[in-house]
Amino acid sequence: MRQVRRIYECQIEFGHDGAHGDLGQQSDMIEWWIRWTLSASEIEQVVACSTAPGESEQDVVCLLFEGHLGRHSFQLMQR
Repeated sequence: MRQVRRIYECQIEFGHDGAHGDLGQQSDMIEWWIRWTLSASEIEQVVACSTAPGESEQDVVCLLFEGHLGRHSFQLMQR
């Protein structure tokens, strides 16, 4: 049995507009993201972002959802 996390942190680029988001659950084909603002929250089924940095790095993809605001997750890890 998987335990549900009690604390979530926004995975979208710092300073973005709109709702915050963190991955709640995923399987091979489906991702459920928790999205929230100061006044509301929702759990939403989304499609994973399909963006990769380039052909030379086939094993690296964005870990966020399709249409997210800000930079891709692999860009956030770069300095």
